[in-house]
Amino acid sequence: MKLIKNKMSSIDKKEITKIIENQINLSLNLKLNDSLIHPIRIIQASKALIGLNLDSPNEKLIHFNKLYLESQTLDNYKSIQKNNGKLNDVVSLQDLEDALINNDREVVIEIFNQIKLVSSEVHILEFLIEITLKQTGKSFLNIWSIYKSVLFLKNKSIDKFVHLAIDMILNDKFRNIDNQLNELDIEDLININFTNNSLDLYAHLYEVYKMELIRSENIRKLINLFISDKFRNLDYHSSMEKFKPKYPKLLSNGRAYILDIINEKKYRLSPDMILFLDSIRTLFRFTHKKNHKIIVYHLESKLEAFNV
Repeated sequence: MKLIKNKMSSIDKKEITKIIENQINLSLNLKLNDSLIHPIRIIQASKALIGLNLDSPNEKLIHFNKLYLESQTLDNYKSIQKNNGKLNDVVSLQDLEDALINNDREVVIEIFNQIKLVSSEVHILEFLIEITLKQTGKSFLNIWSIYKSVLFLKNKSIDKFVHLAIDMILNDKFRNIDNQLNELDIEDLININFTNNSLDLYAHLYEVYKMELIRSENIRKLINLFISDKFRNLDYHSSMEKFKPKYPKLLSNGRAYILDIINEKKYRLSPDMILFLDSIRTLFRFTHKKNHKIIVYHLESKLEAFNV
């Protein structure tokens, strides 16, 4: 399958959209493997970075995506069993959650087949986001990538993602939620000394928190409980007063300058680097401008680890 032309600079917005749609569809069909980052996360993050300048799609990212997908040896999901179109007397999203908690995959699929006849794909995906916020965080990042990827597709059929989404949630564990915890301020957490993984998680929790979704009220409550549990014991960084950025253009030019960093020859793209840079992009987009300097600090403190 041909994903790019020989002269990548000639790719226009329409063509890059088709390329990314194809990559998403390929990724959604790949089975989950616990030892690997699922490709949908990489393609979604790369898509977001490419979107920083659609007038001149980033060639390095396009080439990486092509080679990355060609290297995947994961099995494909078989076509989902079609429902006969008949509804049970009672079927609800709560039934779906209960089946996921009980780790009953067959029942989960059966309920999915019922619910998709009466609920939109977006509504179901948002409910899955709620469920993931009751787990450890691993499933949240996966399901959020599916959510954004499916929205990008013109055909939002549940059949494209149901098996993968189910496995992502069943592969995670539910937490014991303490409703009595004092809530942390999601804005203030930007000052934490993050690891790459915790930065990735925080950035996309922040993104979901700031977006207006159908189920935002429930999702924001769950995010508040989640961050109060997951980030409570992390240390805060020292003052930024003496910090002098090596990339001041990130402050003056904004998140689009991330593409210039990607194009630097000393950095070799990897799945981890793409996820990291997408977390930086996300924070630049959604946080207040007063926090952009600390975002640059997070970038520079970890970027050299990706030096070739």
